[in-house]
Amino acid sequence: MKTLDALGKNWIFLLDRAAIYTLPLGILFGMFMVFTQTLPWKTCVLGVLGVSFTLSVVHQVCLYHFVKCPTCGWNLTIFKDGKKIQPKFLYNAFSAGKPCLNCGWVPGEPPTNNEEQHSQDND
Repeated sequence: MKTLDALGKNWIFLLDRAAIYTLPLGILFGMFMVFTQTLPWKTCVLGVLGVSFTLSVVHQVCLYHFVKCPTCGWNLTIFKDGKKIQPKFLYNAFSAGKPCLNCGWVPGEPPTNNEEQHSQDND
């Protein structure tokens, strides 16, 4: 994830993995808890579904609101027309290190200040 590495936001991908693995692992854990008669099945099901749903929502919010270009502030998770990019395509683009759609910033390059670029262009 070149883009998330460059932005220091690897935790968003880990949050995605946690949201994905919570449901099956939680079901197994819940079955164990019901089998040992530690918790009733309703509590286990509601707990697993609640945690999984909460992690999924938090991941979506973080992914679509916290990943911005360090140069121009453009949200890297949307197209120029404002539509959200699907997570599968988004993670593929982050892995490939695709440039910013607005200013062309490439992950791995130091962010530049747009004001300095414009002043150099005008000289």
